Amino acid sequence: MNTNSYVLFLLIGALLVVIDGQIIYRSGRRMLRQSSSDAGSAESQVSLVVVLFHLVSFGVVALASTIGEWNTVTGVVARLGLLLLFLALAHWAATTALASLRDRESARSQRLARHRAREVGGASLGESPISPVPGQMDASGGAEPYVSPSIDDTDPYPR
Repeated sequence: MNTNSYVLFLLIGALLVVIDGQIIYRSGRRMLRQSSSDAGSAESQVSLVVVLFHLVSFGVVALASTIGEWNTVTGVVARLGLLLLFLALAHWAATTALASLRDRESARSQRLARHRAREVGGASLGESPISPVPGQMDASGGAEPYVSPSIDDTDPYPR
């Protein structure tokens, strides 16, 4: 059970790594496309994470294939079990990295949206897009105009 078991373990390990890598690639690409405005950037980020996953996982398969004896079925099953545990850990790490990239891209797009909203009406950053009329300044004398609350927030008629 030496050479056949060894080759079978390498084939099963490589197959598991490729299948898991494809799952990460497809779901990661979909996840980053939803939050990214640049599809090319999202594609390259997912590719980098998946390549790192494949390199590390294939390295673990190669190392696991050289450890211990191969003359029992129990040894092969133990190696496959350890490989599956490592793949679960590597899958979690890759998914966490992709989620971090998605969150960073989402925060960046929100900052851009806020920046664009501040430029409405020709006002530059830090300025209010509303020009106050005389008597509309707040009580503290600040630069922000006093705007009455929305009719949806409170009752407009005092009781």
